[in-house]
Amino acid sequence: MSLEAIVTRLEITPNGELYAGFRNLGGIFFPWKNLFFTKSLGTNSGDFNSAMETNLNYERVRRQIKDNAALRNFKDRLKTTYYWIYQLFAPINIKDLLPDEFIIGGYTPKARYQLANPGTFVSLEDKVVDALQSKKIIDGKIFELKSRINTARKKSYATRTFNILNNLFENYSGNFQQILEKAELNIILKKLDVGFIQSMMEISELVAETNKRLDGVSLTYTHDSKNRRSHFPRVEMQNYDFLKHWRKMTADEFFGMKWLFIDIEIPNFRNENAGITWVGIKIYDNGDVVNEIYTTHSLQEKEIGSYKIFKSDNPAALIEKLSTKINYINPDVVVSYTNFDLVELKESEVGFPIGEKETNPLFKVTTPFFERISVKDRLVIDFMRWQRIARIFDINAKLEMAVGFEKELGYDELEALENGSIEGKTKIAEYLASDVDRLSSIFLLDEFKKCTEDILWISAEMCNDMSINIERLFHNPNTINDIQERNYLIKNGIFRSEVPPYFKTKDNQKKEKNSGDTFEQFINDKIIDSNVEGLVKDVHKVYIPIGDFFRRQLALQSDDIKRFFEYKDQFRDDKKRLFFLEQYAKSLARWMITDIGSFIREKVELNGMISPFEPLPNGFFRERKFLNPDDFKEFFEQEGKLRRHNNRFSANYKVGIQNVFSEINRRAEEINKFLAKNNFQIVAREGYYLYLIGDESALLEKDSPVVAVDKIPKLYNADKPYYKKHGFISHMRIEDDPTYHLCVFEMDALGDIINHLLDGRHELTRLRFDIALNDLRKCDIPVEDLIFRNESKERYFAFTKDGYKTSKTHFVLEGRFLRDPVLTDYENELSYYENSLSGKNIRIYHLDFGSLEINHSAYFSRIFERGKRILAPVMEKQLEIF
Repeated sequence: MSLEAIVTRLEITPNGELYAGFRNLGGIFFPWKNLFFTKSLGTNSGDFNSAMETNLNYERVRRQIKDNAALRNFKDRLKTTYYWIYQLFAPINIKDLLPDEFIIGGYTPKARYQLANPGTFVSLEDKVVDALQSKKIIDGKIFELKSRINTARKKSYATRTFNILNNLFENYSGNFQQILEKAELNIILKKLDVGFIQSMMEISELVAETNKRLDGVSLTYTHDSKNRRSHFPRVEMQNYDFLKHWRKMTADEFFGMKWLFIDIEIPNFRNENAGITWVGIKIYDNGDVVNEIYTTHSLQEKEIGSYKIFKSDNPAALIEKLSTKINYINPDVVVSYTNFDLVELKESEVGFPIGEKETNPLFKVTTPFFERISVKDRLVIDFMRWQRIARIFDINAKLEMAVGFEKELGYDELEALENGSIEGKTKIAEYLASDVDRLSSIFLLDEFKKCTEDILWISAEMCNDMSINIERLFHNPNTINDIQERNYLIKNGIFRSEVPPYFKTKDNQKKEKNSGDTFEQFINDKIIDSNVEGLVKDVHKVYIPIGDFFRRQLALQSDDIKRFFEYKDQFRDDKKRLFFLEQYAKSLARWMITDIGSFIREKVELNGMISPFEPLPNGFFRERKFLNPDDFKEFFEQEGKLRRHNNRFSANYKVGIQNVFSEINRRAEEINKFLAKNNFQIVAREGYYLYLIGDESALLEKDSPVVAVDKIPKLYNADKPYYKKHGFISHMRIEDDPTYHLCVFEMDALGDIINHLLDGRHELTRLRFDIALNDLRKCDIPVEDLIFRNESKERYFAFTKDGYKTSKTHFVLEGRFLRDPVLTDYENELSYYENSLSGKNIRIYHLDFGSLEINHSAYFSRIFERGKRILAPVMEKQLEIF
């Protein structure tokens, strides 16, 4: 007999052990040997000197290993596919003994490339289940003993008493009488009731009895290596072969789990130390639905719609009551409106202990930004991250986009209702209930179910001998590259991110973005050009499936990738599903896109060198004389860079770069012929998106080379394509609070202008533009409406006159946001700190709005230039008078 269990955690611990966690059972520790590898010691080169240097590097590192008695007996290997990489297979605890050439870290990814990942099922033998369940019983007895000691002893002595009691049982074996005699010699234990020692003895005996009946599994009760005072029981095994055999979760199993949907509201969030005063939850449990609202306010009703109301005296009591309920229900999956709701709850006064052993949500700073938040023993799915994959074509990633509604209450209104009457608070409760319903409605969407099937297929069936964490696949399409990263590691003996030019540095991330932008422009230049300005109706937004441009070359990398494209082709009739899968296809092409974009940039630089003209700073050109020997030196260096780039590309992808360019040209021409054949006109283009007018039926055909993603009733095309959806306007944020790029005055004025243009009210458009400019001429605008805000840093700025030696004054409103070292501007009698912005040091002052001397002409220039660009298609001649 065996039991199937969902893997919820798979990671290498700080102590260098493998830990696997299983839903509702706990986890097991295994000894783990890691594949350590060096940086590149050189490359295969026909150049004699380079080859000699590479070989000397290898011999030096190998000699250091063989001369070290602690390292010499571990398995080693040299990989010479392209880079020379020396590898050592050894426990992680030897990492500090390794030569400097070795790369430290990346332990968990290597484990995940080999074993079952979170979200898959593995079979546990009876003895393993027995050990895990026994550990749970022991955990309960330890918790009970701790509680009794906490009641019997003062707080300062309770923990110490328990730790000394643990040490007694760890250091002395024997019968109960002998242990009592030892306890009498300890000043802390000698006055302890004998019943406590008896309970500790029972725990010790239960551990021993469990181990007697188990074979290959052991239950230990030892100190934590980080803290010798702290003891905990743990299940240990030597053999983890069963983690190499797994099966994927089916869609029915995924949706049949117990789901918790949670949303919080902090209406007074702008106040210091504002507490969480509203939490709404919905739980799906095998057809049963639980709807509840937790609040610190008294309401007249005990229910709001289908939601029961639970009142607490303060935010701490609210979260404590909420945590108790969640732990009682024990959901398998947690979904919050944004994962940072879980962080807000965690950082409350009492925490938010809903994970395994009632631990708080984990916030791991070492993992990618939107994969940082997890809950022990539960899956965490972020619908907003899913939305940013499935509907990245939308105006933004707000919940309103996914379920199609306009937000009823803004921040100001929520705050007013919170501090007002009972009727106002009832409105908040209704609003919260509606938000939770909408959040959970995504779970019921047919679109989400199809995407889930795709995620589950990618997670397990796409890969013949590895799985991928389904949580990470839901949150980031780049996760699919685990397949390529593992293949790269097997082939070359090193992570791709550890060799040039793929190092994970800010500079390389910038280069990758620049290369991606270059490639994007390269593709756009190949699509036929047309442009329709002004107001256009019935516009089709389509996506250029960039992953398909590389499908032939990518399929050469592995059979798994070939199978992915075959799987995707099954859904060419379902454009939403096809678009979702295209995002993963584009991620599979990520490194090719980066390398080709980089090649194009280097080629442009080379062409500039051989051009008969060279650019001058004033925008003109002069004839290149080619008299300076350095001109030829730079040319040959750049030509060498391109040649090396070409060679590396061929080695990495088994295909020449010119073959890839040929395929790109073929795909682009296919799109051009399709557009011409069906008389499509391009209204605007935006990255890999085209806005078209023409016959929709052609876009929905199975063999359409572009993917239809949205239909826009009215679009106004000027400097950007503007259209409305669910209360939002594309390329124009309209909010109650300032943003980093727009102040409230600009949002109000430009938002009104675009709304008038979309409704065809040209006369009101010009009037609104004139009113905005006149208000600025008269300086008749509240200062608060001319402020910009960097929300992540709690920092503001405004265009000012030369009061603080800058045309733009940066400031914070509260002294607590000043960063050390705090300095003093004695001339203006203000405190400030310095920060780097665009390579320059700037001062961030502590002041209030009233201290600012606004430069209205700077705002006039900004809004005039943007307004002029927006209005140009409908009144260009009228604007010439300015």
